Amino acid sequence: MLKLESSNGCFFITGYPDGGEWITRALPANIGKGIVGRHLWHYGSDGKLGIFDALERGKVGHLKFPPNGLHGATHCSLASRDGRHLYLVEQIRSGFEAGKQVGPDVCVLRMIDLERAEIVAQHDGLHGRFFNGIVERPDGKLLLNWNDHWSADSRKHWLMLLDPRSGEREVSTIPAASIPGLYTGLGFISCSPDGRYWVRFDHTRLPALYPQTSIVQKAFGKRSGEPFYGITFQIWEAFPLRFVRRVTAAWVKVQNFGADWPGDTDSDGTRRRALWAAISDTLRRQNREPTDPPLLLSDLPPLFSSHDELGKFVESHVYGGINRLVGRDQLLGWQPDGQAFWFKVNGFVSCVGIDGTISPRLFTERRGYNAHGYGDLPQAPTVYAVEALPDRKARVLMGTEEFIYDGKPSASPHLLVGVPMSNDGWKAYQERRDDTLLRKSDEFLKGANRLVIRVEGEGEAALIKAIDALTGKMTASIYRRERDSEVKIVFVGKETLEEAAFFDSLMDASPAVLPPLARLIERFVEVGASNDFLFSVGEEGIGLLASAVRTLGVRDLSALPTIKRYGRLVDPEHEYYFAGQTVTAMIAAHGWTDDMVDFVFWVAIMGYFNTVSFSQIWSNWGLRNAVAGQVPKTVARRMAVTNADLIAQRGTRWIATWQQEINGRDETWLEAFLDELRMIRPPAAD
Repeated sequence: MLKLESSNGCFFITGYPDGGEWITRALPANIGKGIVGRHLWHYGSDGKLGIFDALERGKVGHLKFPPNGLHGATHCSLASRDGRHLYLVEQIRSGFEAGKQVGPDVCVLRMIDLERAEIVAQHDGLHGRFFNGIVERPDGKLLLNWNDHWSADSRKHWLMLLDPRSGEREVSTIPAASIPGLYTGLGFISCSPDGRYWVRFDHTRLPALYPQTSIVQKAFGKRSGEPFYGITFQIWEAFPLRFVRRVTAAWVKVQNFGADWPGDTDSDGTRRRALWAAISDTLRRQNREPTDPPLLLSDLPPLFSSHDELGKFVESHVYGGINRLVGRDQLLGWQPDGQAFWFKVNGFVSCVGIDGTISPRLFTERRGYNAHGYGDLPQAPTVYAVEALPDRKARVLMGTEEFIYDGKPSASPHLLVGVPMSNDGWKAYQERRDDTLLRKSDEFLKGANRLVIRVEGEGEAALIKAIDALTGKMTASIYRRERDSEVKIVFVGKETLEEAAFFDSLMDASPAVLPPLARLIERFVEVGASNDFLFSVGEEGIGLLASAVRTLGVRDLSALPTIKRYGRLVDPEHEYYFAGQTVTAMIAAHGWTDDMVDFVFWVAIMGYFNTVSFSQIWSNWGLRNAVAGQVPKTVARRMAVTNADLIAQRGTRWIATWQQEINGRDETWLEAFLDELRMIRPPAAD
């Protein structure tokens, strides 16, 4: 069975019969992935879904969704049990107006054939955010669960049964555990693999368990001691939703539930223990139904309900403190048969049966636990993950180690029980799996951004063929190669040349190479327009194809439109080569013609602020001397016409910037030039 893991923008597929491994790059802005049977899929926030045959290690196809497709929303996905289809949900946050939620979110579910990379069904008008993703029942129908928070008067937990082929839908709801204006419960935090059982925290129960004392202990005056309180869940069956029973997932001390008493007036914890005893007793006496609302402050005895400061404390910790213990991260996974799940508190792990049976709170004797950890709470080593095994056993992962826990039921589930070293299935690794994947991805990516172009033969034809081959590579896929925004282009022929050396060598090549060179740059600009800028050498601020642009600009002044399009693509904050090397080389090659003067003014308007200032362009580059013999008004009018599109886009704030840079200097010509520009293009009001 193939297994998919990810790290550092790479996917790792293992489980091949020969023990091999396939490493591949994720899509840019990857937001989802999965593997089933032989098919791997992953999709990005740009709306692209890639489907691959993991056995053949090749692409099956890809889908590009409309602009409103996989862009800018949350998503969830599921592969069908038979491995033939992918169910993909897109959630559109259309329920918000002016920062407030005024209605439900609207979603769409697409059913995709993985073999053909085709959408075979689409279901619109779904609502909500699916907190437990998508669940497929054995009969092929889907279950989708969400909370409805937007209507304060009718908050509900929803479960929809959807037939992905026909689109037929049924809905079942129960009231949300909420107090208007204060609190809304988490809803269902998990479900069994087959979608039959659904689990949510029970706000209507807080059972207390007092440890028993022996006759000998009683004879010496020892009391039963501080009680344990049961973190209790409701088990619901679907479909439709039907309450089954309550199960206690862990027995914990009162310290687990929140901070100290307000005002630090309870140094020995007496008042806090009294509060939680009152909460437990009140819930026991009220004997609430599963769908009744949570406890209100007014339900407690007057000692607690009439104290304003204490009231805020209760509201904060009854609903906040407990919720920290019952979130989705605490439920670690289900047994394969769906009859039990694994739950953790403070590193101690329990196996909780749907039938109400529960294991002790397990830890490993090999590592022990801190009896007085944070907040004076017992704390076991951090459990990173649990892989369920048959017969209520599990593989428990802790850092670089793994253990086998036996979650058989116990008559004393409140006890902390150590798994003995003789039976813990201990294995140790040189490094954590996360660290292993990170190291391997770094090694893989070192050469992943290397793009090799073959130069077959010598002479003009070979050079043109190589340039055209690189142009063919200038597609959106080039962004899958980038590493820290860098792509390394290498030309391999009679000798191996890096990008800069190859394009520099074209300075002396036949003029026939210039049209292909322009096509290459135009293609890169087209692809780069909707992506982040790429670099050849990021640390030195050299953009991708910077040397190609320099060669084209030096050899062919008629290519200025192409040079400008590249210049607009450049990242002015981090790319220094274009303004620092290319433009100055063009000035040296062509001199100060009218076209060059207008182009240099264009560069100044663009504002490559981390490379060169207008003052440097004016004085150091020689622009002042170049225009000294011309009429300022004439140059201003010509420049305004030549660069009209850029000025329309950028506005005229640059006029004030240029003025500021020359203040205090005798620049009569430039003053007249700027005055004329102000007349032609009056500064914008902003």
